[in-house]
Amino acid sequence: SRFEEAVTEFQKVIDLKLDSADAEDYDNIGFALLRVGRFEQAIVELQKATRLKPKVTVAIARYHLGVALVNLGRLEEAIVEYRKAIRLHSKYDARAYFNLGLSHLNLGNQNEGVRNLKKALSLQPNLLNRLSPDIREKINKIMRSSSSPVEKVTGGILPISSGSGSRLISGVS
Repeated sequence: SRFEEAVTEFQKVIDLKLDSADAEDYDNIGFALLRVGRFEQAIVELQKATRLKPKVTVAIARYHLGVALVNLGRLEEAIVEYRKAIRLHSKYDARAYFNLGLSHLNLGNQNEGVRNLKKALSLQPNLLNRLSPDIREKINKIMRSSSSPVEKVTGGILPISSGSGSRLISGVS
């Protein structure tokens, strides 16, 4: 796939730069690894990005790291990364709040989950339009009945790039 090719090319860039690779370089390879489902390797590269500059790229890397962790079922760690992304840069606030909310819901923290979903939708009201109809309905049901227990939301993590349309990252169980 093109993302597999991208992994190879991004690694070449990092190899050429030696010690001068920056957060964007590591986020690029981490994102490509994420897209091909190599989550463990993505985490390694994205963690490197989070230790570098610029701050905007670190926020994006933290968001991508959260998505990779969710895909491995490591929800508590993903929550930490989404919160860090939110603190670092507002561009990822709505998506990070949304994924934070889903992670909380899937851990059984319903109040915190609903609170974060509402925050995400207040920042970007059309956010649900990016999801498949079945996931959108599930989220709407949760928002309407936030006082009763909800089922887990599988596959509701937002797309990891703006160009991916309604494609979802699955793995939240």
